Amino acid sequence: MDQIIEQAQLLGPLALASIKALAVIIIGWTVAGVVSRTVRKRVNASPEIDNTLGNFAASVIRWVILLFILVAVLSLYGIEATSLVAMMGAATLAIGLALQGTLSDLAAGFMIILFRPYRNGQYIAIDGTSGTVKEINLFFTELATPDNVQIVVPNGKAWGAIIT
Repeated sequence: MDQIIEQAQLLGPLALASIKALAVIIIGWTVAGVVSRTVRKRVNASPEIDNTLGNFAASVIRWVILLFILVAVLSLYGIEATSLVAMMGAATLAIGLALQGTLSDLAAGFMIILFRPYRNGQYIAIDGTSGTVKEINLFFTELATPDNVQIVVPNGKAWGAIIT
């Protein structure tokens, strides 16, 4: 490893930064995968928490770690992290405003999975729409009527309505 660093110093600071960046990417990618798998296993091992929530949490944690790795790699090349973080914050705000309805359904999906006002296989009525629950995911609840018609109810509507 010392020989590689010595040769990189002869080539210049950009080569040394590239070697460091590659090492940070490899280590960061590995750490993100290990942490993500550990979170997924621990959350999914709990019978009270739905597997969908465990998989989603593991995915979010992985991408957050990879985002920090990206900022670290860019800072190795001299790009200011503060301006990059400010730019990502503004982009997040814009995306959040554009996806307001979808994020509402996502938040309601968390609440439905966490508090379980209904479960798969139950016959329920949500704001006048009734059927047997076939699937509950983070964005919508799928119902099947007695005459086998599929009804998709957004979780935002389901969480804000009276559930019978």
